Amino acid sequence: MSHPIDAEAKILSLLDQWTAQHVERDIEQYMALFVPGEHTIYTGPEWLERCIGSHAIRQQAERDWRLTEYLRFDWQWYSVSVAGVIAWLVAEGLCHLKVNDQAMEDHVRFVAVLQYDEGNWRFVQAHLSVAMGTTE
Repeated sequence: MSHPIDAEAKILSLLDQWTAQHVERDIEQYMALFVPGEHTIYTGPEWLERCIGSHAIRQQAERDWRLTEYLRFDWQWYSVSVAGVIAWLVAEGLCHLKVNDQAMEDHVRFVAVLQYDEGNWRFVQAHLSVAMGTTE
């Protein structure tokens, strides 16, 4: 099965947009990165961050942004696989954030399933996790 032209570059651009929205914090732009509807899922690193559907994803992003003074990601490695109009993305890097005047840095992984529709790649499932253990 063939896939859209420049799929990897467009998927990495989507990751860049997702990353940028955690700095810019434009909820409409952020939500445009996800397939709309009640079957789209985002899970975060905290146990209660299981967001099923667009409304829950929006609430989680707004909560994350409300609780952090800043939140930014620096990706250091990624892998993209494409099969037709479905793709898989894995990215690893650092998350820099500040909560209650305390700056923190964690190694994180972002794993996503994407769907190509109407000329755009969008997230249909995504998960952000804190990578445990050492980096050695």
